[in-house]
Amino acid sequence: MTIMKAKHLTLDDRKAIQEGIERRLSKTAIAKSISKDPTTVAKEIKLHRTVKQRNRFNSPVMCAKLKE
Repeated sequence: MTIMKAKHLTLDDRKAIQEGIERRLSKTAIAKSISKDPTTVAKEIKLHRTVKQRNRFNSPVMCAKLKE
């Protein structure tokens, strides 16, 4: 009997990764919590990462087109 691996992360897996990031857990700890390889978690984070830009007053930076 062959055990098949899941090829894709589920929505619940992705939510767990997001929660782990917010709780500042390591990629290894997040991976253990969802029973995945740490490289899978690292690739998922890298692929879907967005960075919130802040100015020196800690406010979101407005897009130049929105300022017009």
